[in-house]
Amino acid sequence: MFIPHLLFITLKLHHYLIPLFNHPINKNPYFCWLNYKNHNYKKFGVVIYICIFIAILSIIVYILHMSQTYQPNKRKRAKTHGFLVRAKTPGGKKVTQARRQKGRAKVSIAK
Repeated sequence: MFIPHLLFITLKLHHYLIPLFNHPINKNPYFCWLNYKNHNYKKFGVVIYICIFIAILSIIVYILHMSQTYQPNKRKRAKTHGFLVRAKTPGGKKVTQARRQKGRAKVSIAK
């Protein structure tokens, strides 16, 4: 799925952005990447808020673009699960027989 990966990236982004802007005294970038927890987060709280905003925005975009998976169609349903289709195959006959034995009101779908 697309969203969890994007969320993970955006939520972890501030761990990598803050050390880039806030180098320690020795100005060693490698040291900075390793010790990002010791830096002052108050200065770069905006970066965290931006990351959260990107995450929320990606969720909204995903929800808006989601389509309905079940598109009802009576004819297609009858041709797939109808009584005549069940009666044609040995497996279908077993299905109808099992439903009759169980005492189901509907053996197959009704039109």
